[in-house]
Amino acid sequence: MSRARVYLTLSFLFTLLLAACGDSGAEEAAATIAPVDAAPTAVALRPTPTLAPSPTAASALPTKTPTPRATQPPLSALVPDETATPTAEATATAEASPTTDPAQAQQFSWSGGYSFWPPPGYEMQTNGGQTLFTGPEGVLALAGGPEQNSSRPPEQAMAEALAAINGSMGASLQTGAPFPVTVGGAPGVGADLSGTTPQGAVLGRLVTVRPNPGQLFYAFGVSPSELWTARDAARFQRLLRDVGFFPLGSQFGCPRSLDPTYGFSPDNPIRIGGGEGAPAREAAYLGALVAANGQAVPFQPAGSQPHGDRTLNVYTIPGAEGAAGLLYFDPSVYESLFAPVGFGCVGAIPVGAP
Repeated sequence: MSRARVYLTLSFLFTLLLAACGDSGAEEAAATIAPVDAAPTAVALRPTPTLAPSPTAASALPTKTPTPRATQPPLSALVPDETATPTAEATATAEASPTTDPAQAQQFSWSGGYSFWPPPGYEMQTNGGQTLFTGPEGVLALAGGPEQNSSRPPEQAMAEALAAINGSMGASLQTGAPFPVTVGGAPGVGADLSGTTPQGAVLGRLVTVRPNPGQLFYAFGVSPSELWTARDAARFQRLLRDVGFFPLGSQFGCPRSLDPTYGFSPDNPIRIGGGEGAPAREAAYLGALVAANGQAVPFQPAGSQPHGDRTLNVYTIPGAEGAAGLLYFDPSVYESLFAPVGFGCVGAIPVGAP
């Protein structure tokens, strides 16, 4: 399956179905939670009311000493309806999880309004809100952005997407019965694909989700029939399992707290929410922060501690001392998130309500 042909497929699909999105040129934001035994840096991070650089300062992050990245957290699985039993995944073979590769870091598509963890073994290309993963014999794709016609039912949006895929690939793909899915906490519709391309018989899956009003998200995967059943169905599901969403355009602002106790006091923790899924949310939140001087910060997890009737998750800030050296998170409740005093953001804070 030609990579050039596959890339044209996604570009054509996205152009037809979504309104034009500007190319952000800054499609990455790395989480910077360091392992517990990471050496503290000498960055002085005692919070001050000093305003942080604008999000464009991301390009000035230090490169001499790479900041440790977070490994991929386990998130909730893509949830199909119990009555649906897609055959494409029935015999999927287990494969090493991306968490075994520490080089795989969470990425953010600011134009598309979604975050993801790149699957290992694929070449990744981005174009505005589109992200394409190509391998020798298959393709996985994510696409998001503003929707031209939000009055369409999800099934119609999916049918139009399939027509675009067939037209641009010279394929003859059909969908099975649609079934409900959940991606990143947002409900949507999925359908298994089968048919032929000029390269032969293929299987795959197409998913469409509306994560926020006026925002549309697609996910698409296809490969030769035997590979889809044995390997790529599981890869596609794993890719979707770790997708998160945030409102379009939110990367242009970084809400900053004016309360010097926000995050630094157990009485005023960062209310991240998420329960058992809070560590992944904390990783995304901390990965969006930079110090007042624009440098990334290798936060270190310091376990949990009881506080009243709740248990807080605690992170240390290398180079800072006393109360200024700890950040507290409350995983039991969610409130709108801000950057603590003395910190700015690489882009948006890509964590919404759980």
